[in-house]
Amino acid sequence: MAYSAQDAFPWQWLRAACLLLLFSGTARADTPPNTPPEQPVSLAQELLTYPSPSSRPSMRLPKQALARDQGVTASFLSYDFNTNQSRKPDHSGLQRYNLNYTAGFNAGAWRLRHQANAKLQESHKTYDVINSYAQHDLQQFNSRLTLGQYSTPGDLFDGVDFSGMQLRSDEQMRPESQRGYAPVVRGIARTSATVTIRQQGSVIYETTVSPGEFVIDDLIAPEASGDLEVMVNEADGSNHRFSVPYLSEVDLMRPGTSSYSFSLGRLRQQQHIIGPWFGQSTWRQGLNNYASLYTGGILADGYGALVVGSATATPFGAVSADITSSSASNMLSDDGTYSTMQGESYRFGYSHHLDSTDTSFALAAYRFSNEDYVSLEDFAWDEDADDNERERDRFQLTISQPVGDWGQLDLSGTDRRYWGNDSKITTYQLGYQRDFNWGNLYLSAGQNIEDDQPSSLYLASVRVPLGLAGQTPDLTTSASFGDDEQPRLRARIGDDIGPEQRVNYQAHASVVGAEGTQLDDYGASLKWNTPATLFGANFSHEDNGTQQYNASLSGTMLAHSGGLVLSPERGDTMVLITPQSRSGKMATGPDHHYIKASSNALLAGLTPYQANSIKLETTTEDQWHTTTRDIVPTQGAIIVVSAADYPQPTLDLYEQVSADTAAEEGGS
Repeated sequence: MAYSAQDAFPWQWLRAACLLLLFSGTARADTPPNTPPEQPVSLAQELLTYPSPSSRPSMRLPKQALARDQGVTASFLSYDFNTNQSRKPDHSGLQRYNLNYTAGFNAGAWRLRHQANAKLQESHKTYDVINSYAQHDLQQFNSRLTLGQYSTPGDLFDGVDFSGMQLRSDEQMRPESQRGYAPVVRGIARTSATVTIRQQGSVIYETTVSPGEFVIDDLIAPEASGDLEVMVNEADGSNHRFSVPYLSEVDLMRPGTSSYSFSLGRLRQQQHIIGPWFGQSTWRQGLNNYASLYTGGILADGYGALVVGSATATPFGAVSADITSSSASNMLSDDGTYSTMQGESYRFGYSHHLDSTDTSFALAAYRFSNEDYVSLEDFAWDEDADDNERERDRFQLTISQPVGDWGQLDLSGTDRRYWGNDSKITTYQLGYQRDFNWGNLYLSAGQNIEDDQPSSLYLASVRVPLGLAGQTPDLTTSASFGDDEQPRLRARIGDDIGPEQRVNYQAHASVVGAEGTQLDDYGASLKWNTPATLFGANFSHEDNGTQQYNASLSGTMLAHSGGLVLSPERGDTMVLITPQSRSGKMATGPDHHYIKASSNALLAGLTPYQANSIKLETTTEDQWHTTTRDIVPTQGAIIVVSAADYPQPTLDLYEQVSADTAAEEGGS
């Protein structure tokens, strides 16, 4: 006879009993060596049944502190390769190849990384080293040591590339630290285009997009301050650009905590140009719940800079303000003489969230530099005091405003002026989006003003699923017009298909003209997320007869003591699941990766210094069962986990007791 849980004894007794069982884990007795492994004994399942799963007790227990795992000795190559071929009606064409890669080697707590970009276009070759360094954690100091080619932090001074050493605290090592952020880049492509994102002249992201609206939301948070310059290179040879505001925020520090950085070396540029020796240090200190102070300095041969500032939490938002003073010698004037320039730069930042209206000022900042202020980068690479077009002032603003059930408004903009000329660059974009039961609506208006020449672009886009069931294709239609192009209508259809939805297809077409009667372009694309690599292919045909062919491969090759593993994923911190005896799915977060029996799985994108739950969903007799393991990787670690270490799948408490009860009733 089964007893009701509520009738058996008070709930607090049940909670106490469950806690005891959970912490004890197993019932054991003193046994001699070489005895079989102890078996868990569940006492509660012999006493209780529950009328429904919803009536089962639930409780949340704090996780035990897990040791940080430095991972195993291994090497890897993370790559993103794409090739593009264009063919014109006269049979002429152009072939381009582009490879971005990161090569890495882990040994204990050491991380060796080499990041580079290689391009080949006809006979023109370029090879740019982005970073090449060795890193080692100093966890007892919540810090990291870096040796080699790296970049300075961009929180107080503008970040610069250098060769040397850096010792810097890492807030990620603190359990409750906040993660960095990167902006979402939205834009419009008229054709199958290549989108390149640069910061301070360095390429930090490049991808191929289909015609219409594109969204890039997987940027790695840049180290340095500075607007993101987005260049859209169209298939017909034209291009247009815009900027996205970005500034490394000066965050408030927790009371009593501090952070620091120290860099020593020589400035460098991508083309192996070596600049002067310099030293840079910064310090931030949390005073209390409401205020933090920060300071920093730069010293080089003929150059010096000092910054002092504070960040304050007020009832009206977080405010930061600082002043930077610089002194630069041997600056060339128009009269041919050299002089010393001393100037100041003032910066004001503000961020706030209005609870009453749910308005978020994600970033609002203003900076003014007088005519004699010189940054370290300007001093190193341009000794001309009058003609180097140093920045005079910059204003940045990003606002997000939900409007209830009506959707959300987003506004971003930047305004920059320079000394030495009257040039002014203003960029802003206003967007509105709303989800409906039948689909999604997106509206945007943007303008870029450079040298008093405005360029505007407007877009309206509607996305509708073609069906009520799951795995139905989406149809996206859009209309756009602007100062530099004719009105354009686009249509795109696409979906993820396959048992694991590993294949994505897209097909598109557009017409131009006031009456929309001239076919402009059409094409199709395919992405296949194979177990070994992410393969992409794209074809487009332009109205002038030009055809574009694109192919891409991206993923990671990992070599370790157990052999070579291929994966479509890319990332710096990874977990390798070694062969298992049963088929199933591995998952980190919402992403699932199907694994066959006796195969490997490499998952990337783990969060360092925090618990990452790695789920294993296995099937036995057509039933899925989920087990979980938590790991805490250090930065850049490659952790090996054996699927055999996961608990064997068993029926849960309710299912097992109900099955036993049903068997007893059936046998009576």
